[in-house]
Amino acid sequence: MSTPLESCCGNRAEQVTSQIRPRDRGPAPCLVCGASGTAVEHRTLLHMLRPDRVGRLGDREFRFCDAPGCDTVYFSVDGEVSFGTADLRERVGLKTTGDPQAPVCYCFGFTVGDLEADVRLGRTPTAVGRIREMVKARQCVCEVRNPSGRCCLGEIARIARPSNSEKG
Repeated sequence: MSTPLESCCGNRAEQVTSQIRPRDRGPAPCLVCGASGTAVEHRTLLHMLRPDRVGRLGDREFRFCDAPGCDTVYFSVDGEVSFGTADLRERVGLKTTGDPQAPVCYCFGFTVGDLEADVRLGRTPTAVGRIREMVKARQCVCEVRNPSGRCCLGEIARIARPSNSEKG
């Protein structure tokens, strides 16, 4: 039985991708909106981009733009290439506002609506506990499945926080 690449919490994925990590992991401004873009690995791009777009990657370093009002999702640090929402295989939840079906956890399928429902009921979002369990069991692959290339728990906390403060 073959084993899949381990998650962001494992070291096998680290070994496999160590040579395609961005050389400079510092932020860079989005070419369209100027928001600070964060480094993203090529393997995330390979998974997220439509197959006909992958050929434009080259050996460039890319950043992820999480600004909701900007259609740009990925842009190269050299300014030569950018990819928008139409270039991706999946919806980018961070680029969507007001849609309860917007994805927030790409590994286990939780949506903004799932989180908001839990918060309305005054309980810790079910997603948090479930995701932590799965991370501990090394079942997540955030660095590949999440368009940002990062764990979704930070985004989940950001979504849940405003609702909690509105409750007073």
